[in-house]
Amino acid sequence: MTFDVTHFGLYFTQADVDNAQSQRDKQEDLQSAWQWLLASSGDVIKERKPKDKNAEPEQVIKPDLGDAGQLINATLRYRLNNNHDAGEFASQMLMSGFGLSDSSTLFETITNTLLVAHAFEMLRDNLPNTGGWLARFATFTDSLLQTEADANTIEQFWLLALKTASAIVLEDKSRFDEATTSYKEIIDTQIHPEGYFKPLSQMAGTKESAFREMVLACAALTLTAEMATHAGENLWNYENRDVGLNTSITYLVYYYFYPDKWRWGDDDLTEDHTQAIFADLGAWIEISTRRVNPRGVELLLDDQRPFFNAYMGGLTTLTHFKTERPKRFGIFG
Repeated sequence: MTFDVTHFGLYFTQADVDNAQSQRDKQEDLQSAWQWLLASSGDVIKERKPKDKNAEPEQVIKPDLGDAGQLINATLRYRLNNNHDAGEFASQMLMSGFGLSDSSTLFETITNTLLVAHAFEMLRDNLPNTGGWLARFATFTDSLLQTEADANTIEQFWLLALKTASAIVLEDKSRFDEATTSYKEIIDTQIHPEGYFKPLSQMAGTKESAFREMVLACAALTLTAEMATHAGENLWNYENRDVGLNTSITYLVYYYFYPDKWRWGDDDLTEDHTQAIFADLGAWIEISTRRVNPRGVELLLDDQRPFFNAYMGGLTTLTHFKTERPKRFGIFG
């Protein structure tokens, strides 16, 4: 397997920064993403046209960011806008050990560690002494990756993403090869031709929680595929009998618009549920759109942009912005 690391950011490159900067004045959605990045919490970013023509426009407001959000927001300001004050703030936060400790759940511990790995890669060229942090990161991730995650739980997907990230940060080809092999095994054994993850479907609770877990599974695999591709192994192209990550993403977009068709779990799944879940966790879909452009995604992007989630790729409307002409004959027909 090819392993060729360029330390810049786990999910994007200089070419993506150049695209975001050069297209800034040409695309309205990209402008709103820039505005989001540079705004303060509470600022109005834009107004969305309501689906009900009689309703008032919905204001999109930059929310208050927690510590994780502030870290990623600052690192993005440094990396995309050359803001060295933001870079210094983020560097001090990172070097203090933020994120490299056990959280209340395994999932939170994994995602916090993955988040600081991404922040470190974006800040790496601005850090005066990386040796101590790298040693601490190596020790913490070595221990965390020994955790046995049940194949029927979402943690297995996020441990895979963390393994990929840590391989890149630590320049560990052996770990990288293990991660890419595990990714392919998931594609080979866990994705049904109808897009759902077979082990997760067996553990469904409510339909809302089952949909949320499928979103999280697609998110982890999207981040894994993107990281690996930037490091030389194009996992976006990997399929087994025409079934791959894009299969799951395409069906997930379909269920976003047709939640009544979702059949895993109890109770009802509504558009309010699917829209709220994507508003919370859907930042990774911009990365998938750049790579595979799942059918019908244009309308989902229109609903939700700009996307930000510190754990799901960051401000991906800015770093992975892409537009496609909408399909002419309906969303999926």
